[in-house]
Amino acid sequence: MKAVTCGAVKSDIAACPMLFRPFGCYNNYVLYHFQEIMNSAGNTYQITGKPVKKTILLLFIFSLIIRIAFVIPFALYDIPLMTDEIEYFDFSIGYMNILEGLAHGDMPSSENILRAYGDGQWPPLNSFLLGFVFFLFGKKIIIARILLAMLSAVTTVLVYLLSLRISSQKAAAFASLIHIFYVSFIGYSHYLLSETLYIFLLLLSVYFTFLAHD
Repeated sequence: MKAVTCGAVKSDIAACPMLFRPFGCYNNYVLYHFQEIMNSAGNTYQITGKPVKKTILLLFIFSLIIRIAFVIPFALYDIPLMTDEIEYFDFSIGYMNILEGLAHGDMPSSENILRAYGDGQWPPLNSFLLGFVFFLFGKKIIIARILLAMLSAVTTVLVYLLSLRISSQKAAAFASLIHIFYVSFIGYSHYLLSETLYIFLLLLSVYFTFLAHD
């Protein structure tokens, strides 16, 4: 695949401030990292077709910083759970109790099983993941929010890798940047909902499908 150099994308970088104008005073900060990502995109693919780790790491860190910035208010102001978060949290406590019981050699009680699985209409994996986090770190909601933010940041990397498979390095960089700044992805990345985990697993399965095909 033909390499894309920084000079080849100067016209696109010139349009960047308009793209990120809603971010106001953060324009210069965003533009700086945008240029860093686009500069590294020129060296993203080697002859063997393997992505350079620097670009992937830069995308992950940048995406994580944006998402953690929206988690901080939840920690500072102790914002309560909202809407479906309440249900997922209640289910996760059931899974946490089951794991704690198993750790002590006790079989799960019917009460905890019912609390964890509910009426069977809610997807259980997200609740189990949250329950596992609470089992390891205690019932700290902020830790669960950080975990989901990290999953969303890893999803940015998957967007980049999948885009490289079907398009150019420049398109992959733009696709990952769209995922980083898309408001809904940022919003869901710190709520205790299943969407972040679902999107991560969906893209991960597609990526492994490409690998299996290779």
